[in-house]
Amino acid sequence: MDIYWIKDRKKCGPATVPDVVSMVQSGDLSPETPGWHSGCEGWIPLRELPALADFLNPRDDADKQPEGEPEESNPPSDTAEELPSVPSADEASQPEDAGNTLHVKLYAPGAGVRLLARLVDMTLYTTLVYTLVYIFQIAYTPYLLPGSPMFWLGMIVLEAFCLRIFGTTPGKKLLHIYVVELSADGLSGVSPMRAFARSFMVFVGGLGMMISFLPLIMGGISLYMLRKRGITSWDARTETHPVQVMRPHGSRFLLAVVILFSCLQMISLLFQPWFGPIIQDMERYAPEQAAMLRSFLPQEAVPSPAPVQAEPSATEGGLRFLEL
Repeated sequence: MDIYWIKDRKKCGPATVPDVVSMVQSGDLSPETPGWHSGCEGWIPLRELPALADFLNPRDDADKQPEGEPEESNPPSDTAEELPSVPSADEASQPEDAGNTLHVKLYAPGAGVRLLARLVDMTLYTTLVYTLVYIFQIAYTPYLLPGSPMFWLGMIVLEAFCLRIFGTTPGKKLLHIYVVELSADGLSGVSPMRAFARSFMVFVGGLGMMISFLPLIMGGISLYMLRKRGITSWDARTETHPVQVMRPHGSRFLLAVVILFSCLQMISLLFQPWFGPIIQDMERYAPEQAAMLRSFLPQEAVPSPAPVQAEPSATEGGLRFLEL
């Protein structure tokens, strides 16, 4: 749904619901900024728009009529040219009632908090995978290495399941982050298709499918878009939005770091049966890197490289022929 608003006596927009919510939370717009979308009779505060009313809590006396009446009462169509006219200076500068306080209970999580929650989820998923590998003694395969896109397909499905059922993931839950769907009807849980689409878009657009240096490149682009627009590409396309029900305390961040460190230690232990096959596989195309990795690992953890048998030279072959 397209939303329009008035800023500096000018009509602005259109923008999607998540974009407007992000601009309000970042301070670019005020909940009292006059806004309009299809179905409204005139310019009303953004907090009173049906599409935003559930996200921006209405005032305690929400039933009270606004002091200024809109100039046009005819419902306009959903086009920029037929928007309601800009309110007069007197209407725009009407003082607000000091007793009417706006209470916003939801917060927009910062980029650092979202990244930390993502890292916790990824390490927990990796620990789960290698625990199953260790229990069932699964043979080494490069498709189950973290650098393979195939390794993370299970996380896409698992994350979508958690978003649909719980509205969050373990890492997000730790930092009080939930993912909601914003529509004309207000706030609601994420539908199955949107949950899966969001998880897949995060994997492609945010993590670069975990291929080589793509995660750094795509992560930098996503961070730039988040700071510029206040919303990521995957949330804009799926019309979802991550929110915090409360600000996490320092103990939450400390617990997240402890979980990361503990999971990495456990992964290194569960990964030991694969050290030998991995190094032997590396020796085929990167012998120098394999030798360096071998030097950092205990000798008993990695089998010795197979001796290379040199082919006999022409001289040695002639001597053997004469001896016969």
